[in-house]
Amino acid sequence: MTQMPPTNVVTTSSRPVGFLSGIRVGPTKPTLPNTFTARVECNLLDLNRSTDVIEYYDFPHNRGAIYQTEKGMTGQIVYNYDTNELFIVDRTATKSCVVDELTEDNNDFLFGYKQVNQSTRIFSPSAALRFGGKIVEKYLGKSLVRGIVVEGWQSCSYWPDMDATSKVTWYFSDASEWTEAIGGDRLPVRCEIVGKSYNSDGGSKSYHHIYEFTHFRPYIDANPDHVFEAPKGMYCENRKSLKALPISPQYFHFEAEIVVPQTKIVSYIAEWYDYTSRLVRYDYSPFPSDSKGVGLGRITEIHDFNTGVKYVTNTAFGNCTVGVIDPNGFDTVEVNPHTVRLRNPNQFFDLDGTFQYEGVHRTSRVDCDGWVSKKKSFPPVMNETVTEWLLTTGDWMVGAGNDYQKGVPKKLKISSTDGSGLQYVYNIFNYRHSEPAVWDYNIRDCFRDAQTRHLQFLLDASYRTVLMKVYRQKFEYALYQAIRIQAVISPVRVTDLQVDYNEQGIEVTFTLLDVAPITGDVQQGSMETPLDVAAENLFSQIRSGQFVVTVPHKPNDLKLKAKPDSGKTLKVREWLNNPIPRRAKGYRPGDMAAVALVMLIVGAVIGCGIVIMIYRKNGGSFFPKPYQAEKFDLPPQDPK
Repeated sequence: MTQMPPTNVVTTSSRPVGFLSGIRVGPTKPTLPNTFTARVECNLLDLNRSTDVIEYYDFPHNRGAIYQTEKGMTGQIVYNYDTNELFIVDRTATKSCVVDELTEDNNDFLFGYKQVNQSTRIFSPSAALRFGGKIVEKYLGKSLVRGIVVEGWQSCSYWPDMDATSKVTWYFSDASEWTEAIGGDRLPVRCEIVGKSYNSDGGSKSYHHIYEFTHFRPYIDANPDHVFEAPKGMYCENRKSLKALPISPQYFHFEAEIVVPQTKIVSYIAEWYDYTSRLVRYDYSPFPSDSKGVGLGRITEIHDFNTGVKYVTNTAFGNCTVGVIDPNGFDTVEVNPHTVRLRNPNQFFDLDGTFQYEGVHRTSRVDCDGWVSKKKSFPPVMNETVTEWLLTTGDWMVGAGNDYQKGVPKKLKISSTDGSGLQYVYNIFNYRHSEPAVWDYNIRDCFRDAQTRHLQFLLDASYRTVLMKVYRQKFEYALYQAIRIQAVISPVRVTDLQVDYNEQGIEVTFTLLDVAPITGDVQQGSMETPLDVAAENLFSQIRSGQFVVTVPHKPNDLKLKAKPDSGKTLKVREWLNNPIPRRAKGYRPGDMAAVALVMLIVGAVIGCGIVIMIYRKNGGSFFPKPYQAEKFDLPPQDPK
């Protein structure tokens, strides 16, 4: 960048003899504002070259920035004195960003720095512009510059770093004879520097620079969140991250619109993640080219990491395809060539990597905190990408699930760094991290009736009392976990859970499914519990009075015990009298009253981590890899 004069200007006593003689007594010199924006055309006459510069100076907030365009390329330097960082950004050629320590870099020539009480401060306005303050200047009188009536002041300075002596002339508009567009006081119009520098071998070089101030405003005339920061979505080497990414929750659900601008493709996906139960679910509609083996229509895919088995159901036809979990999926970590495990919440999207906080964004008129990271082979089809997460700021609350949340994911952008322009944009909505609903991971269609047991028991508790303390969904999730733990089975084998009540207590009815139809690809401590053994495990715990459902609640958890004589197996006819629960369409008056109460109780739950399926090993498809004919396939059941 073209350098302004260095900051270590020697005092008047070192100036050439005769400069002070004949100084005219002129008007008071203009007062420089402590915040300004200046657009300057820099004409370097000795080099036959021009360059354009925009300066943003903010003394109250201890920061500065310059943008320079020269030979068709634009660079940016941001001075952050509070963090002692100097951002050097190439905005056109390499689109790169590097951060140096401000006090150690030689690019401090424009705004300078000084130590004040062990902190680093930007130069005062007069020191930054090399005008006024302690600098002795001679009044030149009035003249015309670019047709504008101006007043001139001249100084002579010696700069040791360049071994140079310069004559510096400033011209300010004359407020008594010229009215600026914004009115007010005198504004800078031109600065002219003429001088000569000497090198170590005795040679010299003359220079002549004219700086035309074509625009000057005593304020920052752009968005400070943009001009004093590196471009959004740009990863800066060595940048200090001033805010950590929030910790990802153990379970969550979201929906996303996936946009690929380069290929003009828009698709949609819904995803559920439950690290506690080791389950993941994806709902999507494959493109015709991706539908081999599963058919067209809405697809539900459930990954059970307790067994290493995946269940893919075409919801239009009811057919279910079963296979092992893909070791190259984004929800998997390959333990060895034959086994996989579920990624933890942060690993799911490589959120445990190095992310830099990049300030506040605004997307869909919502303020969001942004974090950016550079990653290798993420997604696997790309060599290197920049990943950018946007989460709502702490002063925005988002209704989700059974609560209001802060720090909710709004957008994910993944951009290739190879110059191809390839980018994936995920617009996220309907995010929640409340307890999963009991029907979220239903694989009932993948089993025949002979592979099921319908069971029932009673909890010795008042249904009304329970629901006065916790949401129904939280209660049902705790019940669901208790059944699978005490039956010693994978949680996905508990399905069709129903809760009702009578004068004897809370009636619980559900279906147990048989073991997985195939052997999966996870490390298992023991073989899966057979269906009849799992049912007996459960009844044994009930008969002995040891079946207890623990529902999280503050200040004390709720402990609900099953009645010892209540466990029984239902016949098919009895089961048919207990319809499978479905989501209700619309609200009853009691539901609306509950919703109104919830709207008044606003929580401050911070959620962050979210999982979106970016890439499936299918030639870069967004959707899961089609299943081949050799996979275990169950036909839809005949209605009876």
